[in-house]
Amino acid sequence: MCETCSIRTCDATHAGPPRVVAYVRCAAHDGARLAAQMARIQCRAAHRGWEFVRIYTDNGLSGNSSNRPGLQRLQHDIEAGLVDIVMVERFDRLGRNLQSLSRFVRLVKRCHTTLVSLGEGMVCQQL
Repeated sequence: MCETCSIRTCDATHAGPPRVVAYVRCAAHDGARLAAQMARIQCRAAHRGWEFVRIYTDNGLSGNSSNRPGLQRLQHDIEAGLVDIVMVERFDRLGRNLQSLSRFVRLVKRCHTTLVSLGEGMVCQQL
C-alpha cells in the first residue's frame, strides 16, 4: 500500500482476465492519426482475445518530454497495480529519448506488467 495516496503498490497481484490498456500519442493535433493507432492496437488485442479497460491519450504533445498527462496517468496506474498489459503502436509513442523510454521499461519490469509494441514486439513479458 502506498502511504502517500493509500492505493495498492505495483507488487499487488490481480486474479481474473488481464487488465489491458493502450497508450497513443501524436505530436500534431491529429485525431485521425490517434484513431488509426488505436484501430491497429484494438485489432491486435482482439486477435489475442483481450479487452481494454482504459485508453491513455496525449494529442499534440511531443515525445521529447515525459511531462504528458496521459503518460503520467498511465505510469501512476501501473504503480498502483491497476494494469497488467500496456499496448503501444511503437515504442517511440512512449518517448523519443532513450532515457525516458528506459525509465518506463524499468517501471514496467518492476511492476510485473507486460509491454506490447505492435512494431517491435513484446518486452517485459509477464504472461
